[in-house]
Amino acid sequence: MVIHRHLMHLLATSAVLLGACASSDGGQAINRGDFNLLSLDDEWQLGDRLEQTIHGEVPVVHDYVAQAYFDRLGLSLIGGTEMGELPWSFEIANDPELGGFCLPGGRVYLSTGLIESTDTASELAAAFAHVSSHGIARHATEKLSRAYGVNFLGDLAIGENREAYHEVLTRLASGGSLGRYTTTEELEADRLGVRALIHAGYDPSGMRVFLSKMLDRCSRGTAGSARFCSAHPVSEERLKALEEVLAALPPDPARLADEPNYHAFKKRLERVAPTTR
Repeated sequence: MVIHRHLMHLLATSAVLLGACASSDGGQAINRGDFNLLSLDDEWQLGDRLEQTIHGEVPVVHDYVAQAYFDRLGLSLIGGTEMGELPWSFEIANDPELGGFCLPGGRVYLSTGLIESTDTASELAAAFAHVSSHGIARHATEKLSRAYGVNFLGDLAIGENREAYHEVLTRLASGGSLGRYTTTEELEADRLGVRALIHAGYDPSGMRVFLSKMLDRCSRGTAGSARFCSAHPVSEERLKALEEVLAALPPDPARLADEPNYHAFKKRLERVAPTTR
């Protein structure tokens, strides 16, 4: 099924469809004046429609125990943002490739492959924070605004045109300009992700470990990582910029690097949704 192939590519490209509100980052404005035609109300409505469209197309893990940990992690990271009071949902996509995405309206998906690639709680939190931070920065809705214009997006938010929703999903998953983040967007998501980690009480150096691991996998062309690496360019430039952010932070030994519940969560996933690492 063509749409299914595109949606699984969407998962692998990680966080392509993202919607969120404007926020602030240590005094630096986010999306203040950026071109975006969707209000938050429209964005949440669009998220509802798109989620209905992909329902059943992206396989998800149905396990109460694993889901409970995943929900707690997501809520802890979102809670420190200006969109913390908005309704979010978090899903574990059963896909061995690296990936994740977040539909407009705060619907986050991370793949079992991406989760399995992490080794500590702070690494998983960093991956989650990076995906969510693309939404906080509204990168995807900015791309949609530039690509489609106000009339089409308005119709999407209030209409019932399933073919139009498929078109949006397909374009964002196709690997073209709408499906790839720029270096600037990646740097912003890294910076915002660090802020989310700190607020949630996690060691922000988990972001360094996660990005270093992704750079290694992308450089070696590890199986299951090609589309993720294409959509999310990981470079020495990003790592250098991240180091500058981390160096400016005061040390705090109380921040969480790892926890037993994380490892119990991964063992649970191995039983209910085994992947090949």
